[in-house]
Amino acid sequence: MAEVLNEELWLKDAGVTADTKSYSIYKEKEFNLLKDAGVSDEEILGLKYQSNELKAANQAWWKNAIDGVGEWAVGDDADWDTYWERGLGKSNINLATQFHSSGKYGYDWQKAMEAEPEDTGALERAFETIVGLGADLPTFIAGGAAGKVLTGGSAFGTGFGAGFVNDSIKAMYIEALNRGEVNSFSEWWDIFLKHGIAEGLKGGLVVGSMSVAPLALNAMKIPTNFLTKNMSRWVALTGVGAILDGELPSKETMVNNAIILAAFGIVESKASKMVNDSSRKNKVDTNTIVDQTIKNTQMKEDAGSKNIKTFRKDKKITELEVKEIKKELVELNKLDTLSKPKVVENKAKEIERLEAEVKLLNDKISKPAKKITESEKYRLETQLKITEKELAEAKEGKIIEKEQVEAFKEGQKVKLEKETKALSDKIQEAQIEFNIIKGKKKNGEMFNEDRYIELKNEIKKNAKKITENNKLLNKDKRILELEQKLAERGETVSKFIERDKVINRSTDKDMNAIMDQTLLGKIKSDGNIKTYAVQLVTSMIDRLYPILLAVREAKKRGVKLSVLDAYKQMRVSVGNIGKGFHFIKHATFDFKTLNDNGKGLTVILKDVIKTADKYRDFTGYSIAKRALEKFAQGIETGFSATKEAREGLKRIIKKHEKEFGEVHKELQEYQQRVLVYLKDSGLLSPELFERVLELNKDFVPLHKVMDVTLTSTSLGKTVQNPLRKLKDTIGDKPIIDPIENMMLNTIHFINLAEMNKTHKAFISMALEAQKTKSTTPELDLFADIKEIKDLKPVRVAKEELKDIIVDNKGTTANLEQGMTIFRRNGSFVGETRIIVFENGKPKIYEVGKDFANSLKDTNWFQTQMWARILSIPTRTLRAGATLDPAFIIKNFGRDSFFASIFSNNTFIPLWHSMKGIFLQFGNKGHKATDVYKKFMKSGGMQSTLLSFDRSYFKDGQMLTELTGRKLHNTINPKNWLESLRIASEVVETGSRLADFQLTIKRLEKENAKLPEGSKMSERELLELAGFEARDLTVDFRKMGSAMQGLNMINAFFNARVQGIVKIKEGLANPKTRNRVLINGFRNITAPTLALWWANKDSQVYKDLPQWQKDLNWIIITKEGTEDQIVWRIPKPFEIGWVFGTLPERIFDYIYNEDKDLVNSTKQFSYDFIKSFGPLPEVIKPFFEDSVNESVFFERPIVPYALEKVLPEYQYTEYTSGTGKLIASVFAKLRPVDATELYGPSLDSPAKVDNYIKAWTGGLGKYTLDILDYAYKTIGVTKPTVKPWSDNWIKNLVDIPIIASFVVRHPGSSSEHITKFWKLWMPVDQKLITYKYLMSQNKPEEAIKIFNKIDKNKLALEPNAETIKGLGDMIDMIYKNNSIEPNEKRQLIDGFYLDIIEITKAALKKQKELK
Repeated sequence: MAEVLNEELWLKDAGVTADTKSYSIYKEKEFNLLKDAGVSDEEILGLKYQSNELKAANQAWWKNAIDGVGEWAVGDDADWDTYWERGLGKSNINLATQFHSSGKYGYDWQKAMEAEPEDTGALERAFETIVGLGADLPTFIAGGAAGKVLTGGSAFGTGFGAGFVNDSIKAMYIEALNRGEVNSFSEWWDIFLKHGIAEGLKGGLVVGSMSVAPLALNAMKIPTNFLTKNMSRWVALTGVGAILDGELPSKETMVNNAIILAAFGIVESKASKMVNDSSRKNKVDTNTIVDQTIKNTQMKEDAGSKNIKTFRKDKKITELEVKEIKKELVELNKLDTLSKPKVVENKAKEIERLEAEVKLLNDKISKPAKKITESEKYRLETQLKITEKELAEAKEGKIIEKEQVEAFKEGQKVKLEKETKALSDKIQEAQIEFNIIKGKKKNGEMFNEDRYIELKNEIKKNAKKITENNKLLNKDKRILELEQKLAERGETVSKFIERDKVINRSTDKDMNAIMDQTLLGKIKSDGNIKTYAVQLVTSMIDRLYPILLAVREAKKRGVKLSVLDAYKQMRVSVGNIGKGFHFIKHATFDFKTLNDNGKGLTVILKDVIKTADKYRDFTGYSIAKRALEKFAQGIETGFSATKEAREGLKRIIKKHEKEFGEVHKELQEYQQRVLVYLKDSGLLSPELFERVLELNKDFVPLHKVMDVTLTSTSLGKTVQNPLRKLKDTIGDKPIIDPIENMMLNTIHFINLAEMNKTHKAFISMALEAQKTKSTTPELDLFADIKEIKDLKPVRVAKEELKDIIVDNKGTTANLEQGMTIFRRNGSFVGETRIIVFENGKPKIYEVGKDFANSLKDTNWFQTQMWARILSIPTRTLRAGATLDPAFIIKNFGRDSFFASIFSNNTFIPLWHSMKGIFLQFGNKGHKATDVYKKFMKSGGMQSTLLSFDRSYFKDGQMLTELTGRKLHNTINPKNWLESLRIASEVVETGSRLADFQLTIKRLEKENAKLPEGSKMSERELLELAGFEARDLTVDFRKMGSAMQGLNMINAFFNARVQGIVKIKEGLANPKTRNRVLINGFRNITAPTLALWWANKDSQVYKDLPQWQKDLNWIIITKEGTEDQIVWRIPKPFEIGWVFGTLPERIFDYIYNEDKDLVNSTKQFSYDFIKSFGPLPEVIKPFFEDSVNESVFFERPIVPYALEKVLPEYQYTEYTSGTGKLIASVFAKLRPVDATELYGPSLDSPAKVDNYIKAWTGGLGKYTLDILDYAYKTIGVTKPTVKPWSDNWIKNLVDIPIIASFVVRHPGSSSEHITKFWKLWMPVDQKLITYKYLMSQNKPEEAIKIFNKIDKNKLALEPNAETIKGLGDMIDMIYKNNSIEPNEKRQLIDGFYLDIIEITKAALKKQKELK
């Protein structure tokens, strides 16, 4: 009966009324069910009467109750406009509008903050609150997103972030409005510290508690439903708020909170939508769908499901039919293939070919042309074993010739018919005896139970065999029928698809048939150890920190570790892609020794990738061989579904065999060596390796797969696996370029092998450490690590194994278990476990979540769409900055000096870095040196800043790598952006590669002195050198788990953090401290102080902005003359501040007898710490726009002198023409009576430039210059004639690239000018406010503002007026095209010198007054 009542509710929800046929059917069904349940007719009628009576009583009660609730709900008079304005008035967007427009726009915030009207009703109060919450939604969402990033998706963290960001911003703006003005970032920071944090914490705790409140229901064993979840949230909202406020909640607060939660509650009602959608899809009326739902159990389940939003049966009929036809066709083709022996053109020639292959393999093993490695010998021996087996089978008659096929089929038909008749006779005989025994069993008589079961199984077995025989007998006819059905439904075996334009159509129709299903060059990615300190380091600095702690603990317990311990192995594993590229670009190598053992992929393919047409034909030839090989094993690939298609494949092979046969063979040997690498790492057993080779002689990858241990990496989503079961793909999506797949498989498999090695090292260390008891049992890191032996791993099923291996009669359980490495199943391992393969057998270990997260090394943020969207400005900025030629040159010096501090070798700055650059090219310019090849194998690659954003898995990227340039470090002048990327990577790698070479030499000498049993292996030596190279400067791949998310939204935050961490590690370690201090003093402090001594009395040096002196070494040549140049040489980041800038500031203050030394030092420390703020790049220019200040340089974006002019005129001689053009367009969109745009200041040229440069870096500046020139050339803009001196030396600062190494002097960014405006602007704003209030006849408020002014600073007013006048003169001169460029330069420089002198004198006077 409950079921019927639930259905009634559902039917009404679906819109079914009592006059419909469906409802009549339902009522009849309801009546029958009640009758079947034993309910009498009278009782049924009584139930209905009682229900109607109860309904009437309820209606009367609610009518009386509602009559008395009106006043409670809305007070005396409903005034919704007032509460709308109050709600919006308190919102962040209104508070910001009020502040930035000085109260001109938005609702009066003070009025909104007043006490609510006395007659406020509960609904009015709730309406006000809901309006405010809706207006604050952007800040709630932004805060929630940040909280989710930082806490890895925690519900409380997301809620806390939402509440913290929203309430802290609100508190900051309220305080700013109360103050009247806030002029700098530092003032905002002060407000945040004093007001924002406190309110933010309160809001965060309230919203965070609401987010997790429903989780407490389970703990208290309370049923979870809509009512209880909202009740729990009400308790959290009301209770936590009361606790933080320190007082009991009022009745009004409790009611208001309840109404808010009810308003935001969601009651799902999807039945009606599902019915309507289904009606539309099936082109029938809704009543018909309802009728179907009543009768169909599955549809009823769909309607009641929380997750299913459309009926499962609503699929296109044609698609279902086609799928079933394809499935049957594949099964029949497989049956046809497996029912006959191997078919060859000529049996004698096949035996001759196999004998020649056996002889060749024997010669390669016993008489090699050059020494071969152990792994290569093993591969050849395995190949020999397989070929000898094939030869024996051929001689035994297990193959037939093509002409014998029809005779074989005829003989097979006679045999099958005879066998089927015999089986049918057996069934009849057995059935008679079975029926007799069955009758005895039914009558309770004595019978032979064993014989009963035996006969039953025999009948079943023979019947199954008859079915299989009939399938074989009728298969040819049925295959033709199925192919005809596909054609009738518009399904062809191949389908033309959109492809890369560089791939031409072939004149060969058979080749086109293959290419129509292939996309060339298109790959698309379809136990707890935590203390607070450990959690912070793991989250923000190094996600591998738990592994490092484990290594340290193991050493304390006396475990003998390799020189390359588990932590170092994990660090270099990021560079595994270098190993993969060595396989592809240069040569394959042994797993154990890393010694070369065969040709690389591009070396093998060098002749077939010269042209796109040749590449296409070779790919088609390879696919044809693979498709026929798998068809012969009973597996359909999509290329061999019909007889006609198979004949086409054979024609392709015959046509191109001579041209591509040898290359294809070498390609197979290459892939075999990749599999040997897997076997040697323990991932494959020898048995599985042999079977894979036996069944994949013509292998090219045609399908996508993902390894079980890679569940969320971008690599796993794109890599294809050769050992996965091949599925039917007739009419399905096209296959991905097989050659590109081979490249990705190489990188993927090398990574799998190396990660397995690392996991084994960790487990081995942990198990050995367990033998020694911990000195602190309560913190025993290894206590819970154990092998999970009772877990049944996901294995390949027998039937599935047949599709891979065909004949699995001789396979072992170990072989089947080994196949699990090629299965994707995220639950196979779990969050707290890792998988380790030994000799092909998987072992699962429980290691705890911390260790598991570190060892799996996955990036959760990469899987989140919102994170990828927010990272776009970050990636463009990182690329724009690092690909800027000026940055490349500057970074060369920074890296070189940084490396010289931390190198374990005698590293000479600049010299060794330059040497490292040339080591990447070799003597011939294109051939990489042996040192560079070793570096690729060592794991030292992928440690640069540029490599972080590089993706090898986007559309066509691998094809470009293969065909575009011969080597990783070969520059292509036709692609300037790619050339810049290569140049940047080469420069960044220079210091590491040079130090790598020095380290190899040092380790070889040290190794030679060690006793035989203690020597490092070749692999250990190479990878230890690779680790030192990674760790030489900042390893940009080293970052915390949460930092992975921050690094996606802030381009250089992790780089800054790692720089500081590197310094801390160097100074904290007693073994490296002295070396770091000595190198730091010699290479940074000494030259810094030498230059300071030379500049200490220089007036030009004192005029320069402080940030220029902090970030650069300043060299002034020919000071005071016409040929004066102020050079700036970039200091290394972080280490340059510590060993260079800090000593320089201290000496400067002491020498100048600065009495404010303490405050200046505090300011320096504050600036240094503030530079680490992880402000997302996506919002940074918006923030800078709002405060008119560059966060990094602490200088105004729009000069102070231009702040009060109309936005479209806010530009200087440095502003781009493109910025002016964009601003002019937006200025026209501004309302006539408005003086600025609401939102981003896109009507200000200076701020437009800042937006572009903030998201594109140095390259953005060059792009603006190019656009300016283009607009000028075509007449779109008429740019102002720029100042240009006749003295070329003065123009150096305006020449791209060179400008990055020269400081303009004199100029508007002078330190004296900046300091002056920072002193005067707050005073000026107060004076303007004072005058305005006086004009409004508000003397009391005006006097209050005036009294806040520092009277000493009023003395700056005349200077400010003079400076503004001079600034206007400079602006007029710049915009006047009648003045010659040389004269412009002289006049502007002269006025700037005057301004500097005025500000200098004014500041001196202020200092005396103070």
